[in-house]
Amino acid sequence: MSNKFFIVLSSLLIIFLFLFAANSAVSQTLPEPAKRQPVPVDQIPVESHFPLPNQEIEGFRDRLINEYAHKANQITNYYVSAQRAFYRKDYEKAIQQIDLALEIIENADLLALKGSIYLAKGSIPEAKTFWEKALKLDKEVPLSHLPGLKKWLVEVGLLK
Repeated sequence: MSNKFFIVLSSLLIIFLFLFAANSAVSQTLPEPAKRQPVPVDQIPVESHFPLPNQEIEGFRDRLINEYAHKANQITNYYVSAQRAFYRKDYEKAIQQIDLALEIIENADLLALKGSIYLAKGSIPEAKTFWEKALKLDKEVPLSHLPGLKKWLVEVGLLK
């Protein structure tokens, strides 16, 4: 190999080391970023750095709050409706209602209820699938009062 190759390679290595050292020195001298506490949505000041008139910002904030409140109400209504159907042993309606809630958000409580519905219905593979998902999201998810649920969860290896 030629001397030119080694000169170029050496030059690149020196530049790399210089940049690496400079980056390390700069990062050591920078102060830690300030810890920011989350601000509740209803306390966000209308005066903002956005180039929007205050009315538009306030309208956006209100629409956002209403949208999330509406979704939360829907989830709660579907969950309660699914529980009522479950306790009446109307498992098909219970699954239908819990599926509507799961279309909005997938969380451990909804998945656990769906798993319990399938267990009560006698659909063991589906029950295990949904309980696995629920416990993966939240190991502390409350167990329903379904007789034998805890024993079954231990038997299939989902609880200790």
